Amino acid sequence: MNQLHWKDIATHGEAFHVSRTFCRDHEPVAMHGHDFVELFWIDNGTARHVLRDGNEKLPPGSLALIRPGDCHAVEPLPGESIQITNV
Repeated sequence: MNQLHWKDIATHGEAFHVSRTFCRDHEPVAMHGHDFVELFWIDNGTARHVLRDGNEKLPPGSLALIRPGDCHAVEPLPGESIQITNV
């Protein structure tokens, strides 16, 4: 499992970072953890949000808050493409 670190993502002194990711059904966001809070929403498409204790379906407009130390993955449903915005 990949572990993301704030110091590797943000510019020195940056309080937050915004990114947009586009994934096809064969390009999921792999299971990962991080040492920072992650807030993301699904702009387009429907995703499966995979957590340690199960998974949930996230339709467009869904918002998720991930705590430091939590592990998760985001997968487009079969045949779907998704666009995710992260803060």
